[in-house]
Amino acid sequence: MKPEDIASHAQPSSLDTTLGNELFILDTDQGRFKNVPGQSVYRTLLGLPKRQRERKDITDGYVLNTGFSYLVPLEERVRMSAGQNLTIKSSPKSSPGRLFLDMRVMYDFTDCFNGFSLIPSEDREMQMWLLLEPQAFNVIIHPGLALNQLRFANAPVSRLGPHEIAAAFKQDPLYLDQQTGAPLAPMFSASGELYVHLDLIGRRSSGIAALRARKNPEPIDLTKKNAAPPDDYFDAIKGPTLTMKRGEHYLVASKEIVKMPHHLCAELRPDSDVGVRGKINYADFVDQGFANTIVCHLQPHETVQLEDGMAISTMD
Repeated sequence: MKPEDIASHAQPSSLDTTLGNELFILDTDQGRFKNVPGQSVYRTLLGLPKRQRERKDITDGYVLNTGFSYLVPLEERVRMSAGQNLTIKSSPKSSPGRLFLDMRVMYDFTDCFNGFSLIPSEDREMQMWLLLEPQAFNVIIHPGLALNQLRFANAPVSRLGPHEIAAAFKQDPLYLDQQTGAPLAPMFSASGELYVHLDLIGRRSSGIAALRARKNPEPIDLTKKNAAPPDDYFDAIKGPTLTMKRGEHYLVASKEIVKMPHHLCAELRPDSDVGVRGKINYADFVDQGFANTIVCHLQPHETVQLEDGMAISTMD
Protein backbone atom coordinates (compact mmCIF):
# COMPACT_ATOMS: atom_id res chain seq x y z
CA MET A 1 0.00 0.00 0.00
CA LYS A 2 1.33 3.43 -0.93
CA PRO A 3 1.82 5.88 1.97
CA GLU A 4 -0.70 8.30 0.45
CA ASP A 5 -3.34 5.53 0.47
CA ILE A 6 -2.94 4.58 4.13
CA ALA A 7 -5.14 7.38 5.50
CA SER A 8 -8.16 6.26 3.45
CA HIS A 9 -7.77 2.66 4.68
CA ALA A 10 -6.93 3.35 8.32
CA GLN A 11 -9.52 2.74 11.04
CA PRO A 12 -9.12 3.74 14.71
CA SER A 13 -7.50 0.41 15.59
CA SER A 14 -7.05 -1.40 12.28
CA LEU A 15 -6.04 -1.20 8.64
CA ASP A 16 -8.24 -2.23 5.71
CA THR A 17 -6.79 -4.55 3.08
CA THR A 18 -7.85 -4.62 -0.58
CA LEU A 19 -8.49 -7.33 -3.17
CA GLY A 20 -6.16 -7.98 -6.09
CA ASN A 21 -7.28 -8.43 -9.69
CA GLU A 22 -7.61 -12.22 -9.85
CA LEU A 23 -8.98 -15.17 -7.92
CA PHE A 24 -8.83 -18.96 -7.84
CA ILE A 25 -11.94 -21.14 -7.65
CA LEU A 26 -11.06 -23.95 -5.24
CA ASP A 27 -12.48 -27.41 -5.78
CA THR A 28 -10.57 -29.71 -3.48
CA ASP A 29 -11.55 -33.20 -2.40
CA GLN A 30 -9.87 -32.83 1.00
CA GLY A 31 -12.09 -30.17 2.57
CA ARG A 32 -11.10 -26.56 3.10
CA PHE A 33 -7.88 -25.42 1.48
CA LYS A 34 -5.07 -24.92 4.03
CA ASN A 35 -1.53 -23.71 3.65
CA VAL A 36 1.54 -25.84 4.35
CA PRO A 37 3.69 -24.41 7.21
CA GLY A 38 7.00 -22.93 6.03
CA GLN A 39 5.75 -22.47 2.49
CA SER A 40 4.06 -19.68 0.54
CA VAL A 41 0.33 -19.92 -0.05
CA TYR A 42 0.90 -19.68 -3.80
CA ARG A 43 3.27 -22.67 -3.78
CA THR A 44 0.69 -24.68 -1.83
CA LEU A 45 -1.95 -23.59 -4.32
CA LEU A 46 0.20 -24.77 -7.25
CA GLY A 47 0.38 -28.18 -5.58
CA LEU A 48 -3.29 -28.71 -6.39
CA PRO A 49 -4.31 -30.19 -9.76
CA LYS A 50 -5.04 -27.36 -12.20
CA ARG A 51 -8.72 -28.31 -12.43
CA GLN A 52 -9.05 -27.67 -8.66
CA ARG A 53 -7.64 -24.11 -8.81
CA GLU A 54 -9.26 -22.47 -11.82
CA ARG A 55 -7.90 -18.95 -12.25
CA LYS A 56 -10.18 -16.00 -13.09
CA ASP A 57 -9.54 -12.33 -13.87
CA ILE A 58 -11.82 -10.07 -11.81
CA THR A 59 -10.84 -6.73 -13.34
CA ASP A 60 -14.42 -6.13 -14.51
CA GLY A 61 -15.99 -7.71 -11.42
CA TYR A 62 -16.76 -11.34 -10.62
CA VAL A 63 -19.73 -13.16 -9.07
CA LEU A 64 -19.06 -15.36 -6.04
CA ASN A 65 -21.75 -18.03 -5.70
CA THR A 66 -22.88 -19.79 -2.53
CA GLY A 67 -21.53 -23.29 -2.18
CA PHE A 68 -18.10 -22.43 -3.62
CA SER A 69 -14.72 -21.40 -2.18
CA TYR A 70 -12.59 -18.64 -3.67
CA LEU A 71 -9.02 -17.58 -2.91
CA VAL A 72 -8.13 -13.94 -3.68
CA PRO A 73 -4.66 -12.40 -3.26
CA LEU A 74 -4.58 -9.17 -1.26
CA GLU A 75 -2.72 -6.14 -2.58
CA GLU A 76 -0.94 -5.51 0.72
CA ARG A 77 1.95 -7.54 2.15
CA VAL A 78 3.45 -7.85 5.63
CA ARG A 79 7.16 -7.17 6.14
CA MET A 80 8.66 -8.67 9.28
CA SER A 81 12.10 -8.08 10.76
CA ALA A 82 14.23 -10.85 12.26
CA GLY A 83 13.46 -11.26 15.96
CA GLN A 84 10.36 -9.05 15.82
CA ASN A 85 7.53 -10.39 17.99
CA LEU A 86 4.60 -9.55 15.71
CA THR A 87 0.96 -10.41 16.35
CA ILE A 88 -1.56 -10.02 13.52
CA LYS A 89 -5.32 -10.51 13.71
CA SER A 90 -7.92 -10.11 10.98
CA SER A 91 -11.66 -9.47 11.15
CA PRO A 92 -14.29 -9.01 8.42
CA LYS A 93 -15.74 -5.54 7.99
CA SER A 94 -19.34 -5.11 9.10
CA SER A 95 -20.98 -4.65 5.66
CA PRO A 96 -19.92 -8.03 4.17
CA GLY A 97 -20.54 -9.61 7.57
CA ARG A 98 -24.20 -8.65 7.39
CA LEU A 99 -24.42 -10.47 4.06
CA PHE A 100 -23.01 -13.63 5.70
CA LEU A 101 -19.85 -13.62 3.59
CA ASP A 102 -17.49 -15.98 5.39
CA MET A 103 -13.86 -14.94 5.00
CA ARG A 104 -10.52 -15.97 6.40
CA VAL A 105 -7.09 -14.47 5.83
CA MET A 106 -4.20 -16.79 4.97
CA TYR A 107 -0.53 -15.85 5.33
CA ASP A 108 2.64 -17.15 3.71
CA PHE A 109 4.72 -19.61 5.78
CA THR A 110 1.97 -20.33 8.32
CA ASP A 111 -1.05 -22.62 8.36
CA CYS A 112 -3.01 -20.16 10.52
CA PHE A 113 -6.27 -18.51 9.54
CA ASN A 114 -6.96 -14.86 10.47
CA GLY A 115 -4.28 -14.37 13.09
CA PHE A 116 -0.91 -15.50 14.36
CA SER A 117 1.99 -14.52 16.60
CA LEU A 118 5.39 -15.14 15.04
CA ILE A 119 9.05 -14.32 15.74
CA PRO A 120 10.92 -14.83 12.44
CA SER A 121 14.59 -15.78 12.43
CA GLU A 122 15.22 -13.65 9.33
CA ASP A 123 13.69 -10.67 7.54
CA ARG A 124 10.60 -11.86 5.72
CA GLU A 125 7.86 -10.55 3.46
CA MET A 126 4.54 -12.35 3.61
CA GLN A 127 1.82 -12.31 0.99
CA MET A 128 -1.77 -12.45 2.27
CA TRP A 129 -4.79 -14.13 0.71
CA LEU A 130 -8.51 -13.96 1.45
CA LEU A 131 -10.50 -17.20 1.44
CA LEU A 132 -14.12 -16.29 0.60
CA GLU A 133 -17.19 -18.50 0.97
CA PRO A 134 -20.64 -16.87 0.51
CA GLN A 135 -23.14 -18.46 2.90
CA ALA A 136 -26.49 -16.82 2.09
CA PHE A 137 -26.21 -14.56 -0.98
CA ASN A 138 -24.27 -14.47 -4.23
CA VAL A 139 -22.07 -11.36 -4.30
CA ILE A 140 -20.02 -9.42 -6.85
CA ILE A 141 -16.48 -8.37 -5.97
CA HIS A 142 -14.04 -6.02 -7.71
CA PRO A 143 -10.29 -5.30 -7.40
CA GLY A 144 -9.52 -2.74 -4.68
CA LEU A 145 -12.54 -3.71 -2.60
CA ALA A 146 -11.90 -3.69 1.18
CA LEU A 147 -13.60 -6.62 2.93
CA ASN A 148 -11.46 -7.18 6.02
CA GLN A 149 -9.29 -5.28 8.48
CA LEU A 150 -5.99 -6.11 10.17
CA ARG A 151 -4.68 -5.24 13.64
CA PHE A 152 -0.99 -5.31 14.48
CA ALA A 153 0.84 -5.53 17.81
CA ASN A 154 4.47 -6.05 18.79
CA ALA A 155 3.48 -8.45 21.58
CA PRO A 156 0.50 -10.64 22.44
CA VAL A 157 -2.60 -8.47 22.82
CA SER A 158 -3.60 -7.93 26.45
CA ARG A 159 -7.18 -8.46 27.58
CA LEU A 160 -8.97 -6.92 30.54
CA GLY A 161 -10.19 -9.17 33.33
CA PRO A 162 -13.66 -8.83 34.96
CA HIS A 163 -12.41 -6.49 37.69
CA GLU A 164 -10.69 -4.24 35.14
CA ILE A 165 -13.81 -4.21 32.95
CA ALA A 166 -15.97 -3.35 35.96
CA ALA A 167 -13.60 -0.47 36.74
CA ALA A 168 -13.85 0.69 33.12
CA PHE A 169 -17.66 0.67 33.43
CA LYS A 170 -17.43 3.07 36.38
CA GLN A 171 -15.22 5.47 34.47
CA ASP A 172 -16.80 5.10 30.98
CA PRO A 173 -20.05 3.08 30.96
CA LEU A 174 -19.72 0.56 28.13
CA TYR A 175 -23.40 -0.44 28.07
CA LEU A 176 -26.28 2.03 27.81
CA ASP A 177 -30.05 1.52 27.88
CA GLN A 178 -31.59 2.00 24.42
CA GLN A 179 -34.53 4.06 25.66
CA THR A 180 -33.10 6.17 28.47
CA GLY A 181 -29.37 6.20 27.70
CA ALA A 182 -28.71 5.29 31.35
CA PRO A 183 -25.67 3.12 32.16
CA LEU A 184 -26.30 -0.62 32.52
CA ALA A 185 -24.44 -2.88 34.94
CA PRO A 186 -22.13 -5.46 33.35
CA MET A 187 -22.92 -9.18 33.49
CA PHE A 188 -20.06 -11.66 33.13
CA SER A 189 -19.81 -15.23 31.93
CA ALA A 190 -17.96 -17.86 33.98
CA SER A 191 -14.83 -17.16 31.90
CA GLY A 192 -14.98 -13.43 32.65
CA GLU A 193 -16.40 -12.19 29.33
CA LEU A 194 -19.20 -9.63 28.97
CA TYR A 195 -22.60 -11.00 28.00
CA VAL A 196 -24.41 -9.48 25.01
CA HIS A 197 -28.22 -9.74 25.19
CA LEU A 198 -30.94 -9.89 22.53
CA ASP A 199 -33.44 -7.17 21.68
CA LEU A 200 -36.46 -9.05 20.33
CA ILE A 201 -38.89 -6.21 21.07
CA GLY A 202 -37.45 -4.14 18.23
CA ARG A 203 -37.00 -1.03 20.36
CA ARG A 204 -35.25 0.88 17.56
CA SER A 205 -36.73 -0.92 14.54
CA SER A 206 -40.52 -0.37 14.76
CA GLY A 207 -41.09 -3.72 16.44
CA ILE A 208 -39.00 -5.78 14.00
CA ALA A 209 -37.05 -8.31 16.04
CA ALA A 210 -34.97 -9.95 13.31
CA LEU A 211 -34.29 -10.16 9.60
CA ARG A 212 -34.20 -13.62 8.04
CA ALA A 213 -32.23 -14.10 4.81
CA ARG A 214 -34.31 -15.07 1.79
CA LYS A 215 -33.14 -17.19 -1.12
CA ASN A 216 -32.41 -14.83 -3.99
CA PRO A 217 -30.25 -15.75 -7.00
CA GLU A 218 -29.54 -12.11 -7.92
CA PRO A 219 -26.00 -11.23 -6.81
CA ILE A 220 -25.29 -8.18 -4.64
CA ASP A 221 -22.55 -5.86 -5.90
CA LEU A 222 -20.41 -5.07 -2.85
CA THR A 223 -19.10 -1.86 -4.42
CA LYS A 224 -22.55 -0.29 -4.67
CA LYS A 225 -24.37 1.25 -1.71
CA ASN A 226 -28.15 0.86 -1.30
CA ALA A 227 -28.33 -0.98 -4.65
CA ALA A 228 -30.08 -4.08 -3.26
CA PRO A 229 -33.62 -3.53 -1.83
CA PRO A 230 -33.63 -5.16 1.65
CA ASP A 231 -37.11 -6.64 1.10
CA ASP A 232 -35.74 -8.65 -1.81
CA TYR A 233 -33.19 -10.37 0.40
CA PHE A 234 -34.66 -10.42 3.92
CA ASP A 235 -37.97 -11.21 5.64
CA ALA A 236 -38.83 -9.06 8.67
CA ILE A 237 -39.87 -11.00 11.80
CA LYS A 238 -41.77 -9.57 14.77
CA GLY A 239 -40.95 -10.45 18.42
CA PRO A 240 -40.87 -10.83 21.36
CA THR A 241 -39.93 -14.47 20.70
CA LEU A 242 -38.10 -15.87 17.72
CA THR A 243 -37.85 -19.48 16.51
CA MET A 244 -34.60 -19.89 14.63
CA LYS A 245 -34.21 -22.83 12.30
CA ARG A 246 -31.01 -24.74 11.80
CA GLY A 247 -29.00 -23.60 8.80
CA GLU A 248 -30.92 -20.37 8.18
CA HIS A 249 -29.39 -16.89 8.51
CA TYR A 250 -30.67 -14.09 10.75
CA LEU A 251 -29.72 -10.54 11.71
CA VAL A 252 -30.61 -9.52 15.27
CA ALA A 253 -29.63 -6.53 17.42
CA SER A 254 -28.27 -6.33 20.94
CA LYS A 255 -30.40 -5.02 23.78
CA GLU A 256 -27.52 -2.82 24.91
CA ILE A 257 -26.03 0.19 23.20
CA VAL A 258 -22.31 -0.52 23.27
CA LYS A 259 -20.26 2.63 23.78
CA MET A 260 -16.59 1.83 23.38
CA PRO A 261 -14.23 4.45 24.88
CA HIS A 262 -11.36 5.71 22.77
CA HIS A 263 -8.73 3.78 24.71
CA LEU A 264 -10.41 0.35 24.40
CA CYS A 265 -11.61 -2.01 21.68
CA ALA A 266 -13.32 -5.39 21.91
CA GLU A 267 -14.07 -8.65 20.13
CA LEU A 268 -17.29 -10.64 19.95
CA ARG A 269 -17.09 -14.41 19.94
CA PRO A 270 -17.68 -15.47 16.32
CA ASP A 271 -19.00 -18.85 17.47
CA SER A 272 -20.90 -19.51 20.65
CA ASP A 273 -23.24 -21.81 22.54
CA VAL A 274 -24.60 -18.98 24.71
CA GLY A 275 -28.33 -18.97 23.95
CA VAL A 276 -27.89 -20.75 20.62
CA ARG A 277 -25.16 -23.01 19.33
CA GLY A 278 -23.73 -21.90 16.02
CA LYS A 279 -22.18 -18.99 14.16
CA ILE A 280 -22.90 -15.71 15.94
CA ASN A 281 -20.91 -13.07 14.10
CA TYR A 282 -19.19 -12.76 10.73
CA ALA A 283 -17.75 -9.36 11.77
CA ASP A 284 -16.49 -9.66 15.33
CA PHE A 285 -14.33 -6.59 16.01
CA VAL A 286 -15.63 -3.49 17.83
CA ASP A 287 -13.49 -0.43 17.15
CA GLN A 288 -12.65 2.17 19.78
CA GLY A 289 -15.17 5.01 19.64
CA PHE A 290 -17.99 2.72 18.44
CA ALA A 291 -21.40 3.73 19.88
CA ASN A 292 -24.41 1.73 18.72
CA THR A 293 -26.22 -1.55 19.14
CA ILE A 294 -24.36 -4.70 18.10
CA VAL A 295 -25.76 -6.54 15.07
CA CYS A 296 -25.33 -10.31 15.39
CA HIS A 297 -25.21 -12.47 12.26
CA LEU A 298 -26.72 -15.75 13.38
CA GLN A 299 -26.39 -19.07 11.58
CA PRO A 300 -27.68 -21.58 14.18
CA HIS A 301 -26.64 -25.22 14.21
CA GLU A 302 -29.92 -26.13 15.89
CA THR A 303 -33.58 -25.11 15.84
CA VAL A 304 -34.25 -23.07 18.98
CA GLN A 305 -36.66 -20.48 20.37
CA LEU A 306 -35.09 -17.27 21.60
CA GLU A 307 -36.58 -14.81 24.09
CA ASP A 308 -36.17 -11.06 24.47
CA GLY A 309 -33.34 -10.16 26.82
CA MET A 310 -31.57 -13.53 26.78
CA ALA A 311 -27.79 -13.69 26.41
CA ILE A 312 -26.71 -14.50 22.86
CA SER A 313 -22.92 -14.04 22.88
CA THR A 314 -19.96 -12.72 24.84
CA MET A 315 -17.50 -9.90 24.27
CA ASP A 316 -14.07 -9.16 25.72
